[in-house]
Amino acid sequence: MMREGPARPRLMPLIVVLLLGALPSVLFGASVMEGAARLHDLAYGPNPYFIPGHALTLYILAPLVALSGFALLLGPGLMLALALGRGRTIAVWMINGFALSLAIITLGAMLVQTILAEPLKGWTFGLMTLVCTLVSAHLAWIVSREWPDRFAIPAFDRHDWAALGIATGLGWLIIAALAPKFFWESFNGDGLHYFESARLMLHQPLPFWPASAEDFATWPGIKSVLCVFPGSWLVRLFGEYELSARLAYVLILIPLACALMGVIEQGQRRRMRPVERLLLAGALALFTLVMGFSASEDPYNADIALPGVQDALLMLFFCGYLLAFLKGETKSLSVSVVLLYLTSPNTLPMLGAWLIGVTLFLRPVPWRLMAHTLGALVVMIALEALAPHVLALVQLAPPGSEHGTIDLVKRLVHIQLDQIVRFSWAFVPVGIAPALAIFLGWRWQDRVTRALSLCALILFAFYYLQYRSALHYFVPATILALVVYWRMLIGLSANSTARAAAPALTLTALLASLALSWPTATHPVMASRDVGTQIEDRTTGYERGDPATFHHVNILQALFPRPADPRVPEHAYGGHPQIWNYYAHRADAPAFPRNYVLQPADYPPVPLARLIAMENGYALYVRDEALWRKQASLILPATSGSMLYYIPEDVLFTNGPHSALLNKAREALRPYLPNIIKLDKPRSKPGQKEQEQPQ
Repeated sequence: MMREGPARPRLMPLIVVLLLGALPSVLFGASVMEGAARLHDLAYGPNPYFIPGHALTLYILAPLVALSGFALLLGPGLMLALALGRGRTIAVWMINGFALSLAIITLGAMLVQTILAEPLKGWTFGLMTLVCTLVSAHLAWIVSREWPDRFAIPAFDRHDWAALGIATGLGWLIIAALAPKFFWESFNGDGLHYFESARLMLHQPLPFWPASAEDFATWPGIKSVLCVFPGSWLVRLFGEYELSARLAYVLILIPLACALMGVIEQGQRRRMRPVERLLLAGALALFTLVMGFSASEDPYNADIALPGVQDALLMLFFCGYLLAFLKGETKSLSVSVVLLYLTSPNTLPMLGAWLIGVTLFLRPVPWRLMAHTLGALVVMIALEALAPHVLALVQLAPPGSEHGTIDLVKRLVHIQLDQIVRFSWAFVPVGIAPALAIFLGWRWQDRVTRALSLCALILFAFYYLQYRSALHYFVPATILALVVYWRMLIGLSANSTARAAAPALTLTALLASLALSWPTATHPVMASRDVGTQIEDRTTGYERGDPATFHHVNILQALFPRPADPRVPEHAYGGHPQIWNYYAHRADAPAFPRNYVLQPADYPPVPLARLIAMENGYALYVRDEALWRKQASLILPATSGSMLYYIPEDVLFTNGPHSALLNKAREALRPYLPNIIKLDKPRSKPGQKEQEQPQ
């Protein structure tokens, strides 16, 4: 007679719930999301965040379909995690489930797409994922019957349901509340780069670009490749829309919320109460607001697709690493290091800061776990060096070179000490209270919490000292401060005055941080869409993912300057040709004729149109110069984010004070060299026609 473990009766209801939850995204997910994306004209209205006439689609159906898609995509990994005994707690289950889905779905899509010899997307991709879930569920069922001691499933008690319910509710709330930002707002440069890299996997196995893609070829690299995979799943499932890239953030945020709760509760005498979980979710919602509106290098708007997706995935895997380290699980720890290394260049400073904290505060010092961490890092550094050569042997594009290890050293060549505002960049996005826990709550922290506090402080100092900085650099310190705060609170005794007052004080601090972080402008930025939908592209290659497309569309820069141009945004509109190119090819773009025509140079001239530029075998024409002048003179707010997080351009884009001196010298020379050098914009490349502006 087969033994039936006490956990097995919970498995079948879980399988049924997971499959039923995933079905809507397979059956009509693409149509619902396409319908929401095509409502982009509503973004121009006076209040795009509240549209009662489309409430069913925007605030109910689309968020529910998104959650259904998340269940579909996490299903294979969650079921396999149970079979492998990696599901004893909600946190461990969600982290391992996500990691296993990365392997199962990505490899499965590569295999099926190779067999079909065409892009795998829509219901076909959904069906493949469902099959993977069924296979994993069957394996879990066999393990629960044959080897019940190896089978592990969460207890699903009231604490587990509270964690899952609050995390899922947070995901729904973010999608519904920020619907215009997710569904309609124009891509910025980072968001478009993330989307196109995810879309590239419809046509090849890995998201690495060949050299012919020019600027796109620098990212992703080995240290960022994993963050592209979740976006590629959603592009396959929901279509080639902005929402597919941005929903990847929420797909990661839900497991991340559960993972943070697990790290907070690890080694504690009690679990978090529902009100504490809600306040933690509130901090993550505030963090999302900051990332969605203020974390950007673009002069106009931020895009949650990048860096939001990469930073959220980094913190998810770091939570997995922390749990494995604190439980002494060497295999899981090594796998976590690999996942971290393939996600973000922040991995090296994060692991280094944590190991310093461990050495100073944990007793006995876990030398074996530290050795496994360092060993896994050495292996990954060696594999990173070999990767370009291996990919060349199988005729695949090499990984991008951005964020190389040497960049970490270069960042500290020029340091600064006086930008005190950076304290707010690190600690205000999750409420002011976590900063107090780090700086003032040392005496109430246990050894693990003190190690986490020191880790957060080292990471903050590492990025604080760098002259070049961006808001998202501080995300690891920000999230770790949140963990420290709640670990400290739930470790207090039951009759502690501080513990009793904590919920009210935390809520007050969150509201104060919300006021400080509120964007200066919340209206969706639609300028790139407006320009792109006026472009008629008579070339070929974009639909089939030809990287050379991103080279020849650079001629579109003759219409408007780049965002980094000194005239942008105060005196002129600027943008990216690749973003305009995406909107030019959208199925819901207006019908021809359009104002700007891009075609091969040997085509007959466009009737009643002016030739603006000709280079590399392509020609650009303008039909209505009045419309061109109108769009070129568009003045938008310099940033939609909170002014608290505003970063000067010389800090954001340069490597030290010498760049500021160079700018001053340029301004001093401007009156004397007006006909020798065009100081207002970059000079043309050799053989290129100088950019012509509307007369």
